[in-house]
Order: sequence, then structure tokens, then C-alpha cells
Amino acid sequence: MEVAQVGDDQDESVAQSHGLTKAVEEDEFTPKSPINMPYIPDELNDPTAYPATLAAFNEAHVKYKAKLGRRYRLFSLPSQPKLASSCLFNHRHILPIRESAQKAVLHAAKSIIRLSSSVDGKPLANCCGLWIKWDEESKTGIVLTTAHLIRSNHPTENHWEGRDVYNIKSKVIVHLLDGNTADGHYLYHQEHYDLAFFKCDDDGGSVIDLDGKVVGLVNKHLEKSFVPSSILDKCVDLWCKFRCIPQLHLGMKFISIKLLDPIHIEKMWRMYKIEDGLIVKEVSKESHAEKLGICLGDIIERFNGELISTTVELEKMLLGRCRDHLDQGGHLNEKINISIQVFHAEEGLRRNINLSVDVSDGGEVVNRRTYPITAIEGTSASGQSSQNVADDPCLPRRERTWDSYCT
Repeated sequence: MEVAQVGDDQDESVAQSHGLTKAVEEDEFTPKSPINMPYIPDELNDPTAYPATLAAFNEAHVKYKAKLGRRYRLFSLPSQPKLASSCLFNHRHILPIRESAQKAVLHAAKSIIRLSSSVDGKPLANCCGLWIKWDEESKTGIVLTTAHLIRSNHPTENHWEGRDVYNIKSKVIVHLLDGNTADGHYLYHQEHYDLAFFKCDDDGGSVIDLDGKVVGLVNKHLEKSFVPSSILDKCVDLWCKFRCIPQLHLGMKFISIKLLDPIHIEKMWRMYKIEDGLIVKEVSKESHAEKLGICLGDIIERFNGELISTTVELEKMLLGRCRDHLDQGGHLNEKINISIQVFHAEEGLRRNINLSVDVSDGGEVVNRRTYPITAIEGTSASGQSSQNVADDPCLPRRERTWDSYCT
């Protein structure tokens, strides 16, 4: 049976009408070349002095957008508005929950305190925190809050670049419910879940019950940052037992199929009988996932044999796997294997593969693959040159992406 190539117009119509898929063995699959985003190094960012560089960049940019566009035409990724969104996606109504919401707020308020931080006398941040543990004998409590409280540098909105700086020596003040204050002593922070733990030598309020009493933790400083109570509970449990909160670095970012428009989900099921899973929206360069041929738009259907439908389910499964690893005598900064079932959207085929991942409590970095356009006067528009200016070690190395030229 010939595999349907969804990237080809003729074969795509066949795949859509018949839902053709094929399961293949590891040695039968040939990974595609990764998508590289071109950019112009700052030292060549002068269209007047280096017109050939700009011409080469424009040519490379067209090819990059065409390749990226082919991926975004895959059935698994939301396309340009060809189909009208349904009312189920755009219009949501809030149910009348005033009474139950009021009870929840008043209950949680007894355990919520304010924290503030500073560095060398200069204010850094303010946030809320939760009392999660209290030792009556020593009269010390543990406060759970956001790691934003000690984040001293945030150079980019994309926290997946791993460029944020955290100052663990920041001075932290805990503002107690009775109006008094106490020093907060740093214990630990975890960048991926944006959590931090501090010890306070004073009784600030009631200890929170994360099991059904709190929905989750929201950080308004990070876009769409919400940690549900089911994840918080596992994180607190791991920290209390191992004094760390490990995670598995998969080298990928996902979006749940369940978050797509119902019309899109119905179309995916009609074409390929797929209605659950996580769609890959970015793969880190040089990661094991990239080397295995996983690309933008592919669908991860199972992790360790479990059907995973949401990123919350994925985080819970990964935290459980980390707990097993530590319980069995494993350590941080070791590699373990995760079996995954991936559906390659362009090829229309399914594979079961082993993904090697790092066990780490540091923030995961997902780097976009890029390459410099270094054509100079007297070279071809392909960017190939006998004098590659970007290779000069004496010149600065800052990147410039194509986005700056599209404004």
C-alpha cells in the first residue's frame, strides 16, 4: 500500500476522502529536514551596503514561508479562516455561581497572604501566596507562591527561550493577615511550573487544602499561566519528599485537540478518525524529538501507552513518571525513555517510538531552528559566499529574524 502524502494536492484529496493511514516500523521512516527560519546578522543589516544580503534573505524568506505554509495546511493545524467558527467556540456564558464562588473565595482568603521582594533596596515584585504547611513546634510555615517574585530579569516574552534570571538572594517580605510582616527565607523555585517556596517564622493564617478547595494558581505576569490544583498537589508532594520538583524535558510544545474549534475536530475525525491527542506546535532544534522526525503539526496520541488528551493530563503523567524515577533511586540530570505513539500528519502514518528525555528541575528551553543569511556584495543570492562575514569571530553574533522586516 502506498502512503498518502498530505503535502501533495492530488494525494491529499485521496487521503481526505479515504482517511488513509499506515503504521510503520522505526527503520522504515525517513525524517524530513527541519524547518529553519532565516535571519540577517546585525553586522550585515544595512540594505545599502549589502543589497545582496537582503536579496538572499528575501529569497530564503519566501522558501521558508512556503515550507511553513505547507505544514500549516496539514489537517491537524488550524488553517486560515476557510470554515466559519461555530458558536460553541466563540461564545461562552458564565453560569450563575455567585453563592458557591463566594464561599470558595472566603475559605481561600484565610490562607492567602501577600509577599513583596526587593534587590538592594529597589522593589522587584508583589504577589500572593498560600500557606501550605505549618509546624506548630517550631512555629514556622511554608509559603507557596510564584517564582516571578524573585525574577530579576525578563528579556523576552517567550519564557521557553530560557533567558529569565532569578535572584534567590532577593529580600522577601511576607505580609501577614494581622497587618504585621515577617522575613521570607528562600527554599526552592521551579521555573517550568513558575513556583517558589519560602519559609516564614510566624503564623500567617490557615494552611490551604489543595484537594478540592483551590482551583489552581494563576500568574498574571505570564500569558496564559495557570497551574491547576491537581498539578500543584503533585508538585508540593514531590518537593516535601525530595526537595525538588523534577520534570521531563520533551523538547516539544503542544496544543490539545480538545481546544480546537469543534468543526476542526469533526473534520479530523472524518478524515483520519482522530479526535484526541496533542498537536505538536514547536520542536526544539537538536532535540531527540527532532532527530526522530517529529515535526510541526504531528500528533502525539499516547505517552507510555496512555491516551493523553490535554496538557494537564500530560503534566500529571510526567510528574508521576518523575516520582517513580526518584522512588526507584534515580537522580536529577539523568536520561530516561518515554514511549510515544505519534501520527505524522503529512505522511498519514503512525509510529511507536522511544523518546529519550532529561529528568531536570530546571526550566526547559525550546529553541527555534534558525540560520543566518550572510551573502555580501559580489555573492549569489543563495547566501553562499567565499567570505562568510557571520563566521568572523570579531563581529557581534546577535540574531535578527524576518519579522523585523515585515513591519
